Amino acid sequence: MSIHVSTDNRWLLRFSKSATPSLRLVCFPFSGSSASIFRPWIDSLSAEIEVLAVQLPGRENRLRERYIRDMDEIVEQLEHEIGPVLDPPFVFFGHSLGSLIAYELLQRLEATGRHRAELFFASGGPAPHTCIPPDERRTLTQDQILQDLRKISGTHATLLDDAEVLALLLPMLQADFEIYGNYRYRESAPLRSPIVSIRGAADAYITHQRQLEWNRHTDREFSFHTIPGPHLLMADSSGALLALLNAYLAPILNRHARRGLPVVHSA
Repeated sequence: MSIHVSTDNRWLLRFSKSATPSLRLVCFPFSGSSASIFRPWIDSLSAEIEVLAVQLPGRENRLRERYIRDMDEIVEQLEHEIGPVLDPPFVFFGHSLGSLIAYELLQRLEATGRHRAELFFASGGPAPHTCIPPDERRTLTQDQILQDLRKISGTHATLLDDAEVLALLLPMLQADFEIYGNYRYRESAPLRSPIVSIRGAADAYITHQRQLEWNRHTDREFSFHTIPGPHLLMADSSGALLALLNAYLAPILNRHARRGLPVVHSA
């Protein structure tokens, strides 16, 4: 089955097998990554699912655009660009920094009464209220970034010794790490979307407790899962991660099939 890729909206890369998908999976990448990291997922998901991967400025097809270093600016832009084209039903998935961006966007969408996600996967990221920002806005040095990267990267840490790779990644990483490091949670009502929190068993970057506390941010169902792998689950444990996602997405697809949408088939 052929895969269609659309870049009509510079904030979204669309990957789909069907011209009329039944469910949209909106994916938010982790620090230093791009939308294309979600391209392989389409091969393991039902043909009824379209992947909408968020593309932040300064990478891939947006390489010449300035990096954004502020959470509010990113979420405001995403609400403006994605909100009008976000047809239900949809599910959010965010990993690490991506989970915080997804949460903030979902808060805005729910506040307007326009959209509610069928489900929100918060993967490898801390519960928003556990993020304590510095008193003054912080700009990270290269050494601070590298120190965090070695914690996050695990088996991929040897890439950090490649000067050419670092030269390409550091500007993007600095922008993304500043968004994360300066993120300030504002007390908000719980989401009206169920949350599934996912943790890598060997994650040395985000603690078990900080991920468990996502339960505070929904008034619907909450589930917590630990799967094998380090912080970068998407690179090291993609099979286990996708199996878990499929287990949750199949019932959603079937529920909508009973409302007249196509019957779900295996990927």
